[in-house]
Amino acid sequence: MIEINKSLILLKNEINSIDVRTDSERIRYELYSIYVNLLLSREIFPKNEDIKELCSQLNFEFKDYVYKSRTLIIARFMRKIEQIDSADVTNFFKTARIMVNETVNNLPNKNLPNKNLPKEKKLNFLDKFGRA
Repeated sequence: MIEINKSLILLKNEINSIDVRTDSERIRYELYSIYVNLLLSREIFPKNEDIKELCSQLNFEFKDYVYKSRTLIIARFMRKIEQIDSADVTNFFKTARIMVNETVNNLPNKNLPNKNLPKEKKLNFLDKFGRA
């Protein structure tokens, strides 16, 4: 579960590093990787049917058989991203940014210390590995 959280945090950093004022074709290029990671995430979309809400936010929908396979959903999203105009590119980007930021902000923080756990004894490098 920690690895999934790391991938979502990396996705959030990637999205936040993109400036909306840049060329729409560059944003379109980035949208491919963003939406592949977004759609494959079980943290954001536990079931394939949950992706219908995203599609309705982006003002399109697929037939019911498409939602049975994530790879088919991804293929249709890639085709849709290829066909949209520059105004829709920013809409797709803003929707992905909002969704990822909300998900990452709602994740439990694993870095907070737990008071019930015993404190580990700090070892220096030589104590841990010895001398040669």
